[in-house]
Amino acid sequence: RDCQKWVVDVAKCQPDLILWDDDFRMSNNEHGLGCCCEKHMQGIRAELGVDINVEDLCKRVFLGGKNKYRDAWIKVQEASANYFSKRMREACDSVNKDIRMGACTASTALDGGIDLFERAKILAGDTKPFIRLLGAPYIAWNNCPSRCSLGEIIEIERTAFGWCKNYPEMEIVSEGDTFPRPRYTTPAAYIECFDMILRADPQTGGILKYIMDYHSDADYERGYIDFVERNQPIYDIIDKMFEGKTTTGVNPISIQKTFETAVSESCDKRSIELMTAHFNNPCNKLLSTCTIPTAHGGEGVNVIFGDNAKYIDLDLLSRGNIIDLNAAEILMQRGIDVGILEIGDFLEEYGKGFGTLPNQYFKDEKIGVIFGIT
Repeated sequence: RDCQKWVVDVAKCQPDLILWDDDFRMSNNEHGLGCCCEKHMQGIRAELGVDINVEDLCKRVFLGGKNKYRDAWIKVQEASANYFSKRMREACDSVNKDIRMGACTASTALDGGIDLFERAKILAGDTKPFIRLLGAPYIAWNNCPSRCSLGEIIEIERTAFGWCKNYPEMEIVSEGDTFPRPRYTTPAAYIECFDMILRADPQTGGILKYIMDYHSDADYERGYIDFVERNQPIYDIIDKMFEGKTTTGVNPISIQKTFETAVSESCDKRSIELMTAHFNNPCNKLLSTCTIPTAHGGEGVNVIFGDNAKYIDLDLLSRGNIIDLNAAEILMQRGIDVGILEIGDFLEEYGKGFGTLPNQYFKDEKIGVIFGIT
């Protein structure tokens, strides 16, 4: 009800668009399992037909593989998020049905069982659906807890754009966030490189740039805006040069919603974070660091890492494949000869399903993104 009142108050200002931030999520946050209020627990118990407490539910959801407890948890989360979205749309419509309402993406909306595109349609009502993806330049900031290289971030964004191509009715933009600002934390070069590289990929859309430093005086941090103005001729050149072209390169196999069947042997905080952020293909780090050209959804050699090997159509293997040891084990279990007789202790050290090579093999300061164009 508080949120409905807030939406009504904002709608009275007659904005063109209301955009919900990426904290609009049920899990993949500091609270692990997500909301476990009595109302949500009642819904899960009703779905299961058994009584269960929060501690046991957490173990059932995050230990092992697909099971009825995880299914019920996902179903109740999705129903709750969609119910909330419907109520917010109704609140907006009570003032003006023409105001567009969209959502920023969190990882659970891409992989945690909740359907981002269905939620976007509910929020949009009778207007054009709008989505802002995830994967922002600030994640390359040294003190960011989930830090990874700018190249890997761009590959994450390109992966998500690949999933969105089946929804041409939606307006989809990338996350040009420079949090926490100003430029001594997140340099303007990060967002400018991010923007220019994505512009060169015909599959990507626009960008929502967060370049106003709302913590400081308006005249304190002008750098982000100055660089946007300075680089406008370069944007125009990139747009003209790559218009109508097609990306070429290896094809990273990135299956959406692998969390539903993911397997974990632990339910500690780190394991929960990995599982609810399972959308990030572990091959992104390797490919971007080695500047290997990629074409997401293309017809090049497949790159199959981790749990993605569970879902790939085996007929596609005839293209040629680059695999990691996790994928090798899965393909062996599916009856594919990968040239390995036996897998030893390596997987036990680095974890099944989620990881790739250890971090010491990579230099995070490299941007490392390249894709061929024809």
